[in-house]
Formats: sequence, structure tokens, C-alpha cells
Amino acid sequence: MSKLHNRSIDIALNILTALDASYVVTLPDGTRHTRGEVVGVKKARRRRPMRDNRKYGEMSAHYRPYLQPLIPGQITKVPCDRFKPAHLSSSLSAWACTNWGTGSVMVAASKEHIEVMRVK
Repeated sequence: MSKLHNRSIDIALNILTALDASYVVTLPDGTRHTRGEVVGVKKARRRRPMRDNRKYGEMSAHYRPYLQPLIPGQITKVPCDRFKPAHLSSSLSAWACTNWGTGSVMVAASKEHIEVMRVK
């Protein structure tokens, strides 16, 4: 390793020591610097909430007939039916972004329906 790398490592280790931190630092060349007792903590995996027992593509099959014929300037209302308004709004916004580009639609949600206006 170069002098600059070694100097940077020394500075970093001095800072950690000044903070009275425990650490284990392993360098690319295999050199290991340790101080104190370091206990590995396994992070709990964040789980995504379960969906509403939908089949793959069921939601997009619901809103596509409403969105596909839209031209810029038109507004349509997509009924929520059995879908949660937030999930439906997010999904159809993502579809519009993928197919028409970022910022192509404006969306307003209510409990009964999602209003969609194609901008570009």
C-alpha cells in the first residue's frame, strides 16, 4: 500500500481510538487492526407486508383498460374495487412512468376511485 493509504489508515485509527470506540478493521492486504471487544450484531430483516392475496398481474389487469387509451390532457377514474387506494395509486403511477415517462401523470386518490390525468 502507498504512503498516502497508510497515513489515511493511521489517521482513521487514531480518530476511532480518540472516540474510545471498539473496532475491527481488515485491510485489503489482510492486515487486521482491532481494539476492544467487538460483538457482531445480526440485523433483523425487514419484511415487506403481505399483499392482499392477489395473483401476479391482477392489479395491472384491473387498471390497464382505463389507462391505455388516455391521451395527454385526458382524465379518467379508476375504481378501487377490492384494492387499497394507496397500492392501486402506486402501481398505476409506476406503470405510467414506465410506459409514458417520468412525470407523465397526475394522480388523486379517494376511497372509491383514483383520478388519473395524463400530462404528457
